[in-house]
Amino acid sequence: ALHEMTVGDVMTQPVWTVFPDTALLEAATTFLEQKFDCLPVVDGDGALTGLITVSDFVRVYVEQHDNVIF
Repeated sequence: ALHEMTVGDVMTQPVWTVFPDTALLEAATTFLEQKFDCLPVVDGDGALTGLITVSDFVRVYVEQHDNVIF
């Protein structure tokens, strides 16, 4: 039953990560190929430094294309 389950029971594995210097195109390709909506960003030691999300990509696109009308 749901109330007995833990995050560990349903989490996605293996964990896919990117680095702060990963190209946006590479991260976007990972999002599409793996059907992810966020990726952990880690430093060289594997420590979590942040998350990149689909919303981040949309925000950057809108900022770069501010003359586009939806």
